Parts: sequence; structure tokens; C-alpha cells
Amino acid sequence: MIILALMLLVVAVVVFAVFFLIFKLIWLLLKKNTNKWPLILAGVSTVLFAVAVAGAVMWGVKTVMAPFSGMIARVKTNPQPIYGTHVYTDPSYNFELTLPDGVDFSDWMNFQEAAVKAGINTNIFKKDNAGKTIKGPVLFSVIIYQKNADANNPFKSLQEIAKENTSRQLEILHHGPVEISGKPGYEMSGIGYSNRGEKIPFWSRSLFDGQGIVYMISTAFTEQDTQPAQQLVNSLQVPALPEP
Repeated sequence: MIILALMLLVVAVVVFAVFFLIFKLIWLLLKKNTNKWPLILAGVSTVLFAVAVAGAVMWGVKTVMAPFSGMIARVKTNPQPIYGTHVYTDPSYNFELTLPDGVDFSDWMNFQEAAVKAGINTNIFKKDNAGKTIKGPVLFSVIIYQKNADANNPFKSLQEIAKENTSRQLEILHHGPVEISGKPGYEMSGIGYSNRGEKIPFWSRSLFDGQGIVYMISTAFTEQDTQPAQQLVNSLQVPALPEP
């Protein structure tokens, strides 16, 4: 705690010095040889900068970290590993997924045009009957709820990614239209490469509900037996919606 406080103090001094030099230079350009106002303005600017940084940190915690509190609580409440499949019905948007083993999702992270939630097989945070940490493949998943999608071409961005992909760390093996729950959809699969050259297969499926909403589920699985990840992506179901 003391070290952190000292580090923050050093940062504050550096920021103050930078602002002071800036305002001192301005004062010299104005042909005013005084330190009073450069010192005052540097102090005010440092305080405003600190407030802005603190606000950004609080926004980041609220937007990105807080949604994982429910998942963390569930792991602590149920420390035993979970095996088998179970149906997940989203409480906010009513779509369904069949989740393998201990896969669980965060709460929604809400942005202006979309909402996002992240998932992982929480068994990797638990211990087996022998008290040893469970080691094995990791399943990651992301769900995106996109608002105000273009009804004429709701999958335009995905199509552009698939057709114009030039990244060495991403190889698209398959992409194309598909029908999901009687609605138009789009699927994509391929391989991602880590910085060490490790292969990470991934799958993605998107569904357009016809009323401006796109649901997308993407999953990556660090294992050659990719069936659990594929089944998760293919299980996306959205209930029939009333016609507008």
C-alpha cells in the first residue's frame, strides 16, 4: 500500500511538472516572467487530470469488471466442477444456448449500439476430488447483442472480415449464410494463432431477428476435440417473435 501511494505521488509530481513547463512556456511566449500563474494553472490541471483518470478507472471497473462479479460469486458458492450439458436462457434477451460442463457467462456489458457478455468454462478455477486444480483445455465464448442492425445487410461487417482477412494470426476456413430458428443467419469458422504459433480453433454464428437485432455467439477452444465448442455455437436458439 505504501509503495502504491509513493508511485501515485511520483506520477502526480511528474504530471504537475509537465503542466508547469507547458504553462511556463506559454507565459514566456507572452513575455511574462512570472511563476505564479503557471504554478496555479499546473496545480488545477493536475487535479482535473487526476479526476479524469479516476473517472475513467471507475467507468472501466463498472463497465468491464463488475459484470463478472456474479460469475465469481457462483464459482465460490459451488466449488465443485460441473460436467454434462445444461440449457441457458438469457434473462434479458430470452435466447437459449446449451452449455457444456462448467461454462458460465458474465452479466451484460452495455454499450451504445451493442451489449456484450463473456463466458468461460469455470471448471478451470475449481479443484477435483483429490484437491488438485483442474487442468485441461479452456473454452472461451463471447455473446454480442447488436442493436439497430441494417435490415438490408445485417451481416455486412462479418462478410467484410471473412473476405478481406489479411491477418497472419487469423485464418478463416469457412463462412457463409445459414438459417437459425427460421431466421437468416451467418456462420464463420477458422483458426487463430497465438504469438507462440499455437492453434486455437474458433466458431461464430449470428442470427438476425428481422427487427433490427443481431445475436452473435463466438467460441474458441484450446483442444483438438472441438465438439463441445461447436455444439455450443450451434445451439443458439431465439424464440419466434411477433410480427411488427
